[in-house]
Amino acid sequence: MYPSQHDATECREQPHDGIYIDVPEGTLLWSLFRIPPDCPYISHAISLYQHFHHYCCVFEPEVNVYYQRQREQLALQLEALLPDELDECSSLPQDRRQLHAYLTHYPLFCSLLLIGNEDEMMQVFWLCLLVRIFRALGPDVYEAYLLFDKLRAAYPADVPFIDVGVLTHGSQHGLIQALNTHSFLAPLTPYVKNRIKRTRQFPYQGVNIHTATVVDNEDLTVTLNTACDKEGNEGESWITLTANQVLNDKAAKRKFSNQGRGIVRAIGRANKALPASQTVLTPSECRVFLTLTCPPLLEGKWLSITKAERKYWLLFWLNLLGHSSCDTPLHNRRSTTGNEPSPPYFSYEFDTREGCNVVLQLPADLVKGKQPEVGDKRYYTHQPSFSLSLPWPLQSLFNLVLRDVPSHQRHGTSLTKTLSISSEQYRKWLSMHIRAVKPLVPFHLTISALHRTFLHFSHGQVPDSTLGQLISQGCMQSYYINQEATASNQQIRRYWQVFLDEIGATKAFDSSRETHTSERLGMGSFHDQVGSALTLREELLPLILSAILMPLQHRPSSYLQLPSNHRQMWSERLTLYLHLRAAMTLALRPVEHPYPTLDHIAFQTGLLTVQDKRSHHHDERRVLVADPKLLQLLSQYQCWQQRLLPLSQSRALVGLNVFDGEQWQPLDQNIVKRLLNTYVGELDLGGLRHISASLWLKANQSHFAQTDLNVLMNHFQRGQSPIGLFSLLSLNQLAYHQQLRLKRVVARFEEYDEQAEAALDWLLGGRDA
Repeated sequence: MYPSQHDATECREQPHDGIYIDVPEGTLLWSLFRIPPDCPYISHAISLYQHFHHYCCVFEPEVNVYYQRQREQLALQLEALLPDELDECSSLPQDRRQLHAYLTHYPLFCSLLLIGNEDEMMQVFWLCLLVRIFRALGPDVYEAYLLFDKLRAAYPADVPFIDVGVLTHGSQHGLIQALNTHSFLAPLTPYVKNRIKRTRQFPYQGVNIHTATVVDNEDLTVTLNTACDKEGNEGESWITLTANQVLNDKAAKRKFSNQGRGIVRAIGRANKALPASQTVLTPSECRVFLTLTCPPLLEGKWLSITKAERKYWLLFWLNLLGHSSCDTPLHNRRSTTGNEPSPPYFSYEFDTREGCNVVLQLPADLVKGKQPEVGDKRYYTHQPSFSLSLPWPLQSLFNLVLRDVPSHQRHGTSLTKTLSISSEQYRKWLSMHIRAVKPLVPFHLTISALHRTFLHFSHGQVPDSTLGQLISQGCMQSYYINQEATASNQQIRRYWQVFLDEIGATKAFDSSRETHTSERLGMGSFHDQVGSALTLREELLPLILSAILMPLQHRPSSYLQLPSNHRQMWSERLTLYLHLRAAMTLALRPVEHPYPTLDHIAFQTGLLTVQDKRSHHHDERRVLVADPKLLQLLSQYQCWQQRLLPLSQSRALVGLNVFDGEQWQPLDQNIVKRLLNTYVGELDLGGLRHISASLWLKANQSHFAQTDLNVLMNHFQRGQSPIGLFSLLSLNQLAYHQQLRLKRVVARFEEYDEQAEAALDWLLGGRDA
């Protein structure tokens, strides 16, 4: 619909010199007509543009009020550009060579000037044809206007033109047929067809592939795969099914068909994450198995176990901890030969008291996320690996086992070679013990159920990112969380201690010499962080927030004394603070428009709903929970906005807007970048979501719950979102619970919230400075 911009029009910045100085709102004029700023032959050019604009309106006479006003505005702007005294003596250019400086960047302008050389009758025909090309292609397609000029210059006088009715009111199909049958204008046929500029849609290329086993039994393994890019945005998801038994083709097809019908239900049941899952053992069931299999094990009487059995039990405890690779190499820290292998590997050292210090070096760079510029000290470091001090009883078992092996057979070799036990031999050994115990226990017992006992027990109480580091498998929150390696160590070891208490091994642990060794090894180096590379340092937050709010403390005694040109500055500083405050407590995604309209904000309950980030889920909404203080500040800011906003400009406003000196603009990504560059400095907008996750984890370390962090980050599996199929809480209950968890995070913003509230009270006339 004219005068809307065509899809094929190039994005070129509007000039602000020449004729555009006198046209303060000339964006539409520039994007449609591409009139050069210096505009040679201005008297003839503007007159021809007025005729051109008239025929564009004739081509589409039926328009709504909005487009009608735009047409009237264009006509007034063209009229304002006409010089007061028309220069009738100057002649128009006769050929394209006289316009060589404008041909490439202003092809429509050149074609219009050359049409002026035609007589009055032919001008109408050529202008109507030019309008059809312009409506199809926009003003920037050089080859179309070049061909148009060549055909017009060489057009024979005795050849009849296309009927003007077809040009002005004919359909595109009718015009194409008329051009195809014309003896001279047929080459223009391709240029009257609408050309829509489309970006190529490449298949989604995920930088990282996250896998999660949703069903695992003796017959079938079902794995959910999700592709993600460097920003942590989800792409495609697919399910892979692997048969655990060798079947013939017919049997495999029948089993696949039967299993496929229940996949959706199976995923739904698995996503509920029942505490007493049938696919793993509880700690008490694990204790029964260990007591029946090897009674001295839980008592710490290692010397009563044969040397051969100790090797197998060492592998069992490693698998129980979550490290299932038997091919992990060993590295002697005191050795002077050989370099350290790449993680994962075991680093050990014998001490003078016949003890052994063993550390599991694990990879920490599990996902390929966005990186800051090299040398940027504003963000926390991110080490490629971190050291996990092995908890009891692994230190004792390693000490006994490694001391029985010659030094040349343990340093630089894999654990299986050092122990002379393959993974197949270990599974046969464990299967033998399971078969012996099965008749004596009432619960389902498998190798997988045994190995996953601790991981299932700690799920939800230890952050998923930390468990992912333990099993060397990245997860969605590995993109966002950055914490010291010491914290990851303590999270694993603390809950391992709870697990030992549940299986009845606490007494043996407390009396072991390994207790003190393990505690000493758990002390990591300070500021040795692992995880996200875009997490802003916490010590910079006071500097940033003070730089934004400090100038607002110096204000006149009354709002009426505030100069009108200062309102933009006040609005921009308050908007920037409120956005940073919301981004770091709501974990806002760095999308183009982060805030919903006011219809999707419940100020009393503290809920916001925003559109789902995935493009193929337009109808889905994500729920954000805000603390009462933030909503109070947003509400105050909205009140000031309504006072300053003229009723004639009233429209559906989003949750946060900024005053640009003339009107309120919805806060978008480009405005946030501009405000940061103006008042703070350049920052990566995605880093705000990263620091939100890290602040939450640090504030709720003592009573961490993964479900609370999932609500903050809006990371849910199928059906588990607050408005999903398996949600167990109402939205009001969810908001109340989440706001309690937010209190510790919000506490660090209390001083700055008071400054922002004082500034808003002053703007609203609540109290003077």
